[in-house]
Amino acid sequence: MKKCIIISGGAFAPIEKKYEDEIRQSSFIIACDKGFDNAKKLHLKPDLVIGDFDSVKSRKFKKYPTITLPCRKDDTDTIFAIKTAIERGFDYIYLLCAFGGKRIDHSFANIQSMVYARQRGSTLISFGKNFSCQLLSSEEKICLEKSDYYDYFSIFSFSEKSCGLTIRGAKYECENLTLTDSFPLAVSNGWKEDKVEISLKSGLLLIMESRD
Repeated sequence: MKKCIIISGGAFAPIEKKYEDEIRQSSFIIACDKGFDNAKKLHLKPDLVIGDFDSVKSRKFKKYPTITLPCRKDDTDTIFAIKTAIERGFDYIYLLCAFGGKRIDHSFANIQSMVYARQRGSTLISFGKNFSCQLLSSEEKICLEKSDYYDYFSIFSFSEKSCGLTIRGAKYECENLTLTDSFPLAVSNGWKEDKVEISLKSGLLLIMESRD
């Protein structure tokens, strides 16, 4: 599995310890515009810097391999970086500093970008300050390990219907539940056991781990 880190220009967020080892072992690092400033704070050296560079403060990014994008374009800097990672064969992507800041529209775009990556065969996990997001598709299972960092997890349907949701090991368990994209039924769950197992028969779910 080829792993890539993409550092976006959202609010700075440290790497959660549960994921730190596997994130730092990724083979390629892309910084997106202001994400270069976040990369410095994370002590990550980019292999590639991408952006129109309208928001980055440090000009030291010029020392690194760079793709300069026009200001007028269809893609955000981050989705261009995701496309680049997929084209280079990375099938597992960690998107750091993906949320927050002044632009909630960019935060929402980064969530949609997770679906774009999934449709093209890549797994993308997005991280913000005190929370992370990942997707679960039809006939898949996922295990969420209890940690000192996250207090809650919530599940949202990203398809009109997500059917056959089963949750085990949680405070609120369910069997063969259906979620829709029009009602938040599975918000603010927690761990009863050290591991929570989540499976889905059909649809697409967004799973968010968070803390107070």
